[in-house]
Amino acid sequence: MSKLVLFNDVTTDNDESNLLIGNCDIQANKEGFSQSDIIVEQFYKNCEFDIHLVYSSDALRVKKIVHKLRVKSKDQSITSSSVRRLVGLRERDFGVLNNTPIHFDSDIFSHSRIKPEKGESVFECRVRSVDCIVKILNKNKNIVVLSHPFLCQIFFNAILQKDHTLLTEFWQLKGSYVIMDYEFGSYGIKWNFLNANNTLSNTTYTQDQIYSNILGKQRTFSI
Repeated sequence: MSKLVLFNDVTTDNDESNLLIGNCDIQANKEGFSQSDIIVEQFYKNCEFDIHLVYSSDALRVKKIVHKLRVKSKDQSITSSSVRRLVGLRERDFGVLNNTPIHFDSDIFSHSRIKPEKGESVFECRVRSVDCIVKILNKNKNIVVLSHPFLCQIFFNAILQKDHTLLTEFWQLKGSYVIMDYEFGSYGIKWNFLNANNTLSNTTYTQDQIYSNILGKQRTFSI
C-alpha cells in the first residue's frame, strides 16, 4: 500500500479566540513556529518510508513547514524534488469576508450550503479539497499533503464517510499529522490508519487509539 501523510497548519493569534479568517495568509505566532519544529521532528521519528512528493497550500506559514521538512530530511526524494503548491489545498474562501475574523458560531457555518458573498460554501469547499487530494493520490505514491484544519477535517471525514460539518478536537488544535496507508481498488480507496501526533496535546496516537482519541472528540460547534 502507498502512504499519505496529512499535515495540519500551525497556530496563529486568531486561533486563541476561536476565530477563522478564511483564505488569508496571516503569520504563525510564536507558538506556531515552535509547533512546526516539534511536529517535523516527531514526524521523522515515525516516518519509516520514502516520500516521493510533497503538496501544500500556498499559505506562507504552511510553506515554512515544508521548508523545515526538506531541511531536516535525509530522504533525497524530498530534498531534491520541487514542492507542488496547489490552490485546491487553500483554506475555505469566505469571499468579501476574507481577512475578517469570524467566530465559529457564525451563520455561515450553520449549514453546508450557506455561501458567503463571492465565497464558497462548506459543500463547495469539500468538493474542491477532496477532488484535489484524490487526484494527487491517484497519480502518485507516498505523498505528504500540508493544508489547513478545515480542509484536513473535510478530507478526513470524507475518508471515514462521516458528516463533513463535524470538526474534531484533533484538527482544531493544529500542529498535527496523520499517517495512513491507502490503495485504489474497484470499490474506491481502501484506508488503514497508522499513527498520528499532536503537538499541543503532546500526544502520539497509535492505530488503536485513533478512533477513540481523534474521532471521538467532536467540538460543541459545527463547521
